[in-house]
Amino acid sequence: MKLTSKTTYLLAGALLVLLCQWGAKLLVPTATADHHTNQSNGIKLVAMVDYPLGKKSEYLAWVKSVGDAIRAPEELRRIAAYDNYLGENPHRMVEFEFATMQDATRYLEREEIKTIFDELPNHTSRTDLHIFALRGDYVKQ
Repeated sequence: MKLTSKTTYLLAGALLVLLCQWGAKLLVPTATADHHTNQSNGIKLVAMVDYPLGKKSEYLAWVKSVGDAIRAPEELRRIAAYDNYLGENPHRMVEFEFATMQDATRYLEREEIKTIFDELPNHTSRTDLHIFALRGDYVKQ
């Protein structure tokens, strides 16, 4: 096979691949976690916390000392804390509720909130943070 024929087939193959990729990009929607990025019906930041062994009262004293600062920002719609009823891990769940992901981001970018979240590992034995978007599957008003 001549070099010009090989080059022609190579260029034709490359063009076909590019056309297929371009077509797929137009036909297949981008994966944005069910398009949560544009939702404005509710975002929850959930913190799962384990108290340090024998230091629950010290953790609760620290929470009381930062409580006003953590509740103050206007982006925060609601906050609630729950202790594990059975006393198992995680010991506590703290919910932060926001209207939009943009509000949650603004909240977490505030210097006073960053400082509190940076201090959190010094007052807990383990902390896991999760962000959830409200879905309509199980809503009961």
